Amino acid sequence: MEVLQSSSAVGALIFIFASSLLLIWSEILYIKAIIDKQCDPNPITWFSWSIGAWMLVIVEISGVAWEIEAFPIRIVFLIVIAVATSIICLCSIFIGKGKNYIGLTEVCSGIASVIGACIWYAYDAPWVAFMSAIVIDAMGALPTAISVRSHPGHEALFPWTLTVLGSAANLFALLILLSQTTEIGMLGNSSWTALIFATYYLAINLFIWLPIRQHSRKRYSTAMF
Repeated sequence: MEVLQSSSAVGALIFIFASSLLLIWSEILYIKAIIDKQCDPNPITWFSWSIGAWMLVIVEISGVAWEIEAFPIRIVFLIVIAVATSIICLCSIFIGKGKNYIGLTEVCSGIASVIGACIWYAYDAPWVAFMSAIVIDAMGALPTAISVRSHPGHEALFPWTLTVLGSAANLFALLILLSQTTEIGMLGNSSWTALIFATYYLAINLFIWLPIRQHSRKRYSTAMF
């Protein structure tokens, strides 16, 4: 049994490392795609996702010791993701179309994200923080999820593919860890909230990725003939 748990832990670590690498790689390539004018992202999406990313950093940092030997490596990863997300937000404003994207959907999504951040700041409760993170992420994803169905060519396929793969690896890692946990508890357990968010994160990224993939395949088929 100990050997099985040890191999499961190694498997989970491999998936966690793969997820981190894929997500960081995807954001670096996405920044490059914006600079090279290969995609034109929605700034409200990345504004909302920047808020959510920095919220995670603040939550994690507030609960750890600052000694180097006790500083969790995951916080370094979260900081890298937050910085990259913020850079993408700035690039989408100053290099992409920026304000040309701002419509009713974007305004409502931006306001909802800010409200979610304010609720998270005002109430120090795990479930409030969890629901605020879901609201901010979902409201940020909404403008892009809508726009890719009418203008899929505005997004770059490969970075989104890496994001989907990274999201899947993150979910697999959590499933492995939960399969070896004997004390799961009620739905409010942090393990379950992590699993719920990971499942949502994969689903929303797939929802955005699919029309981009279909557009790319259609364009490739047209070029072949």
